[in-house]
Amino acid sequence: MLKIFHTADIHLDAPFSLSDPVEAEKRRTGLRSTFCSMIHAAKRMEADVFLISGDLFEESFVTKDTATAVLREIESFPTCRFFIIPGNHDPYSENSPYSLLSWPENAYIFTSEQPTYFDIPEKNARIYGHAYTSKELKDGIFSGFHVEDENKINILLAHGFVNLPQSACNVLMKSDIEKSGLDYIALGHVHTGDDFEKLGDTYFAYSGCAVGRSFDECGYKSAIIGAISKENGKADVKLGRFKCSDRRFEILKVDLTGAKSTSEALSIIAQKGAEYGEDTSLRIILDGAVSPDISIDTDSVAKVLKMPSYIELCDNTLPLFDAEKLREDQTVIGAFYRSLADKLESEDPKIRKTAFLALKYGLAALCGRDIGAE
Repeated sequence: MLKIFHTADIHLDAPFSLSDPVEAEKRRTGLRSTFCSMIHAAKRMEADVFLISGDLFEESFVTKDTATAVLREIESFPTCRFFIIPGNHDPYSENSPYSLLSWPENAYIFTSEQPTYFDIPEKNARIYGHAYTSKELKDGIFSGFHVEDENKINILLAHGFVNLPQSACNVLMKSDIEKSGLDYIALGHVHTGDDFEKLGDTYFAYSGCAVGRSFDECGYKSAIIGAISKENGKADVKLGRFKCSDRRFEILKVDLTGAKSTSEALSIIAQKGAEYGEDTSLRIILDGAVSPDISIDTDSVAKVLKMPSYIELCDNTLPLFDAEKLREDQTVIGAFYRSLADKLESEDPKIRKTAFLALKYGLAALCGRDIGAE
């Protein structure tokens, strides 16, 4: 039996250039801590192999402290073999960390664009992989690929998209997966941790990134853990997920339609956001038609929610004007409403819908709202 721990897309020393310097350094430290925590988890489960499917580093920004920490953690777990493929953010070259660092004996770095392998004889296992040597991947490197010995436990580390031939980072086609004879493909590059899939006898999955770095990477992040055994050429593959980040980004959409006061609107926000704690960076998107007297800012929202570590507010609400008042309004807002009045009352539902959207976005523009916001 081979116990595996599979992760990818850690992006150590990512610059976090949109954050202030103090916050950016805090988040880089968090990435290093997560890497160490994953190795400690792998120790507890007595993993035989630790698979890193690309983008361990953000190559241009790697510091000596980070490199030292990585080598120290790998060396601290000598009974485990670490297999690492360079990805498109940390491609293999003579100036990359993979060439310049003195890696421990239990670390195995793939250096060729074409698939190669390392054997683990005592586990009857063979670990295949490839390397980026530039920011792009040559198309078809696994076209027609098939394992050499189906009686071994065969695992492939791959970084890129599946079934996306138009991409410069397409790594595998599903037809190649199905015919490969592999038992498990440990994928990297896509930062969402997808469900496990199977084609033919081959399981494959993206571990997802180790830590969410922005509101594009919401939720708690995880690694894949599991065990593979094989008898008479038939593999028994058991896979699960291990939560490896204790912080998350989340987006909360709140419809405030009908709210007549600021306190009522804040009460709705508090109810909707009650589940988010101090481990959460929360983007709140407010929508709907509300009383023009309502005024909401980040500080007032922070007071009613109390717990999230960071709150970002996007206010897309529109003032709820009385139709009769709009008809009599002598400003440009009233004139705009009157130009649409007949269409808003049309018997044709398509015309009514078009007029409603025109009113919505027109009022947003006239009231100084960002009509392109989510």
